[in-house]
Amino acid sequence: MRLILYLFLLIAPYLLFWLSWWRYARHYLHSFRMPGISDMHQAWEFASTVSHGLVARRVAVFLLATYYVALIATLLTGN
Repeated sequence: MRLILYLFLLIAPYLLFWLSWWRYARHYLHSFRMPGISDMHQAWEFASTVSHGLVARRVAVFLLATYYVALIATLLTGN
């Protein structure tokens, strides 16, 4: 039972990370398929999506690193 819990704790952050990237990718694709939007607006949408994606990626990497340090410390101390 504990092994299943530890496996879930290892996999869950990666799933959340990739799901958040899927949201940005879907928004990016949707912005280029909408009819009647000017090229300037599409360029703005693309730049906005990319910049938000980079910030989200940095935050996600920091949170994942913090999570794994806490998980390893918990496993090593047994608490």
